[in-house]
Amino acid sequence: TALEIQNKDGKILIKTESGTISVTGDGKFQLTNGNEELFQILSDLIDSLGKARTATSIGPQALIDPADPGFANAKSRIDELKG
Repeated sequence: TALEIQNKDGKILIKTESGTISVTGDGKFQLTNGNEELFQILSDLIDSLGKARTATSIGPQALIDPADPGFANAKSRIDELKG
């Protein structure tokens, strides 16, 4: 059985003493503990991975090819969810 909670503008908001979950009518999500927001952390992590380098015998090289369409697609999909 599905649980549906909706107000007139389609936004869902669940609050506790330690955090908030919000879903907007256009499908954007926000999960926060009051200080940090989960989708922003994930987006920042992907940005950091794209900039990360490792030492090799031919010099510093990217850990992940930033031109990899899968990598760019993952970043875009996470950013689409951010509320």
